[in-house]
Amino acid sequence: MQILIGGASGVAKSTQAMKVCKELNIVHKIGSGFIREIARNFISDKVAPSLHEFSFGNDNHFDNPYLLLKDQSKYLVEPTLRCLQRAKEEGTSIVIEGVNILPNLYNQLELKNKFILYVDDKNIHWDMINGETHSKRVITKDQFEKVRRIQDYFIDDAKRNNWKLIESVNETIIDFL
Repeated sequence: MQILIGGASGVAKSTQAMKVCKELNIVHKIGSGFIREIARNFISDKVAPSLHEFSFGNDNHFDNPYLLLKDQSKYLVEPTLRCLQRAKEEGTSIVIEGVNILPNLYNQLELKNKFILYVDDKNIHWDMINGETHSKRVITKDQFEKVRRIQDYFIDDAKRNNWKLIESVNETIIDFL
């Protein structure tokens, strides 16, 4: 089983991925943020400035925060595909989750388990993005507004590419597997 989970920051991607792994006895879980950290080691900020930003960063080359995220994410497609291929070759299950899992970049995959999480209620989302999963992350109100705009693009992208949309406050991925 291979599962991709995307969504804006603070929508419970890591939390839901851990639950899926525990429930289904999946050993391998990778966050796209960790793949991004490895890629940063090999791709300089001069070549890919967006790769060295947060998904809701302040890169002035992009008016739209989703375009920054999309530019950042394009550098992570090949490493992510290699992780999926290795899992397939080894006959093991894997969950890859993160803000860099954009439906339009991974839609060519023949996977049936592709999910985008979102949080409808703005106040609940604020509490979640400031929750314990990323306890040292500090989010400003301005950054949070960018995250909410990014979430809107994720929802549209999921609909266009036929990924399952899950309102993570009320539903879990387990319900759809």
